[in-house]
Parts: sequence; C-alpha cells; structure tokens
Amino acid sequence: MPKQYTLRHIRNKREYRFQEAADTIGVHVRTIQIWHKEGLPVIEGLSPFTVKGKVLRAFIKHREKSRKRPLKDGECFCLPCRKPVSPCNPRIESNGREIGKGKESVSLVGTCPICGTKVNRYASRNINKKKKKLKEVKSPCLEYNDLPLFSQQL
Repeated sequence: MPKQYTLRHIRNKREYRFQEAADTIGVHVRTIQIWHKEGLPVIEGLSPFTVKGKVLRAFIKHREKSRKRPLKDGECFCLPCRKPVSPCNPRIESNGREIGKGKESVSLVGTCPICGTKVNRYASRNINKKKKKLKEVKSPCLEYNDLPLFSQQL
C-alpha cells in the first residue's frame, strides 16, 4: 500500500547509508534497496551504498507525484480498480456539513462500471445560490450542473 513519507527528517546536505535512510524515513531497509534497483542514484566509490539526502528527497517526491491520477469532470476514483471511472447511477448527496461561509459539503456517489464498488467524490457548493449563467449540460439531475467538478455529462 502506498505510503506518504515524512520528508522533513531528511537533511539535504547529509549522506545516508541505506540503513540510516530507512530509519530516517521509517521504512524497511529492503524498501531503499528496491528503490536503488528502480533508479535511486547512489554515491559511487563508497563501500556501503550511500545516497545524498537531496537526491533521496527528490526521488521520493518524484515517486509520489507519478502515482497521482488527476480526475476529469464527472469522474470518481475507484480504489479496487485503481483508476478514474465515470460512475453508474450518479447522484448528489449532502454531507450535512457547512464548509466556510455559505458553502455546503456534497458528494457525488455512484457505482464503478467495472467492479460495481461504491465510489465517491467530494466537493462543495454555495448555499446562497446567486443565479449565474452556466454552460448547459444535459444531465439527469438539475443540481448536478451547479457543481464545477460534476459538470460533464454522464
């Protein structure tokens, strides 16, 4: 399972052996060895593998950034499928919470067309709606067009 690492413990100007790097980040030393096989550069010429802190931090940031999958309008992320999907039978549900001044927390709820799992996407909408001219999109629900994240036709 992917993990978010605490990069603030890594010092840029320090050199770490694999075991020290693993202890600093909070992972097993085997994880650092696997990262080395995947392309983590080490300092050449030193007997135990050593990596610079700045390089280690950049490598982890690049790994985390490459895992992200941006969602388009009207899409939700399905965890079992590990990819963005357009949900079947979408509906908007109020979460019953107010976010900030005059905004309500809502979610797009539906089922994944591939595996049938329930998928969600969270957003907010203005409670005090001022009628603005929005681009008309044919949608099964009139409220659906009010939300910028869900404006695509499903």
